[in-house]
Amino acid sequence: MNRVYSNCRTYSDSGICVNGKDKIRFETRFKRPGSLIFQCITNGDPKTLEAYWTQGVSKRFWIGSPDSPPDADDTFVASAWTSGYGTHTDLPLDLTIAGFMVPASPALTIPTMLFPKKIEFLKITEAGDLEAEGTRVCRATACDVLYSAQESTRIWIDRKTHLIRRVAEYYDDGNSDSANVTEYDPSIDTEIEASKLVFVPPTATHTKSLR
Repeated sequence: MNRVYSNCRTYSDSGICVNGKDKIRFETRFKRPGSLIFQCITNGDPKTLEAYWTQGVSKRFWIGSPDSPPDADDTFVASAWTSGYGTHTDLPLDLTIAGFMVPASPALTIPTMLFPKKIEFLKITEAGDLEAEGTRVCRATACDVLYSAQESTRIWIDRKTHLIRRVAEYYDDGNSDSANVTEYDPSIDTEIEASKLVFVPPTATHTKSLR
């Protein structure tokens, strides 16, 4: 499965991450060799829009709107992101993403496999105790299910495309009532317009598309 991501020409997805009472809509667009954009919005609120994107060595970010800047008391976020919106950052790509303020799954899971040499976080498929749990259906798609007790994480992998369709990160030993669940609608090696790889500052039209 890792090779599907590391060898693909393009990748795109849209999805939702349910984290407690929060529902985070997100989109990812990627074109090799180095164009990546990820953006998300929480509970449909335009002020929660966050994004990072990279083209070659250039990395940029957007956190919220100018009237809701990062918390200055968070020293890591303040140093990683500064107070500028859409500003260049000199941080490596993995630290750029690490400073992201949404739950780790949608912002980290796929990019770590698209950029295996640039993002040095543990890949979700590299947990040492992954065990197969058989086949289950996720959104009308047959998936192979893997579970890691060490990471308290369950992964649904599309049997046909070998792409991740769902990730559940549990807070209580696999209890489905206490999980951060992310669902993906992915595709690979399809054409992506250049405009889809450029961040568009938030407007009512733009944020509506992520709800």
